[in-house]
Amino acid sequence: MNKLINIEDIHFQRLNTEQYQLLVNYLDGLSDESKSRFGPHAFTLDAIQDLANNDGFCLFVAIHPDSDQIIAYTILKKGWIDYESPRLSSYGLIESINDTTIAPSVADQWQSKGLGTRFFKYVLNELKINGQIERIFLWGGVQNSNVKAIQFYTKLGFKMLGEFEYHGMNTDMVLDI
Repeated sequence: MNKLINIEDIHFQRLNTEQYQLLVNYLDGLSDESKSRFGPHAFTLDAIQDLANNDGFCLFVAIHPDSDQIIAYTILKKGWIDYESPRLSSYGLIESINDTTIAPSVADQWQSKGLGTRFFKYVLNELKINGQIERIFLWGGVQNSNVKAIQFYTKLGFKMLGEFEYHGMNTDMVLDI
């Protein structure tokens, strides 16, 4: 499935209604480990429709150039996630109207190939085009056991804010723009 594809040929875009079922298929195709690390919503068509129809969220996908299949997915929310506000405030932070929360995901077979970096740069550019942005927070932080993800976020410039326990130890990270 992962023949030699030039990363430059992968198409990035906002999720459209015709792609909802493709996104369900993408989520279903993630390994159990990846599923356990990505959990901002249920992996159902209803959950995707609810998010996509909520003005507070923006969903982006990366599309394979040959198959039109989704190979990466990112959710953005303007501001902080409500249930995370007390924890983020405990670091001495004050929520800004220019804050964004992000939940990125890359298909297992596409990880560590440069796709995540290119996709993140695309999403960041979209954020800058569509308004002021000062900080990006990781939705739910990152699991401390996910060393590869922590290295990825650090490479992008994210800084560690602090740790918290939720089904194991996790680290909150932020990128100052």
